[in-house]
Amino acid sequence: MAKKQKIAYVCTECGADYPRWGGQCTSCGEWNVIKEVRLGSDKKHIPKNLVTQVLSQKLNFYRK
Repeated sequence: MAKKQKIAYVCTECGADYPRWGGQCTSCGEWNVIKEVRLGSDKKHIPKNLVTQVLSQKLNFYRK
C-alpha cells in the first residue's frame, strides 16, 4: 500500500505555512499567495523555484 503524500500550503510572500489552503495569508494579509507544496520522499512534485523563493523570502524577513 502506498503512503499518502503529505501536503503543506506555503505563502509565497512571507513563507508562512498552513495545514490547508486559505484564500488569504493570515501572517502577511496578502490574498491568493498560498501555494500547495507536496512533502515527502518524492521530490519531483516539489517545484524547486517555489521552495527557493520561499526560503529566500524567509531569510530576507528575518534579516529585517
